[in-house]
Amino acid sequence: MARRNGIYSIITGDGDLISKRRYTYMYEASPNRFLVRVDKKYGIIDLKDDIIVPIKYKKFEKIGEDLFLTKLNGYWGMINSSNKTIVKNEYENEEFCNLISLFFLDYPFIFYNILYIIKIMRHFYIR
Repeated sequence: MARRNGIYSIITGDGDLISKRRYTYMYEASPNRFLVRVDKKYGIIDLKDDIIVPIKYKKFEKIGEDLFLTKLNGYWGMINSSNKTIVKNEYENEEFCNLISLFFLDYPFIFYNILYIIKIMRHFYIR
């Protein structure tokens, strides 16, 4: 990874440019994967500059070893660096999504059952 004139790129050990796009932000999100920003949108690429997580999210916050809160079309959700959806982008409140993420980190075995209950409650009681 290299930065020149405010633009980030992936380069080889010999200094050869690998990046096809111009990134205004780059951060190592997990081993061999980078959180990047293009035109105020975030996503994740690998060392070959292949897009792993589409560069479409308005916000992208690392909350765990391989977990990220994302904001898309005004709604918060959670994914990992392989683009697996943990929580769909359907929550308006970032704090609620943060609470879900903390619960997920502490109790991953029952997390999905709780999400199912929340979905049922939202369907019947929250309109």
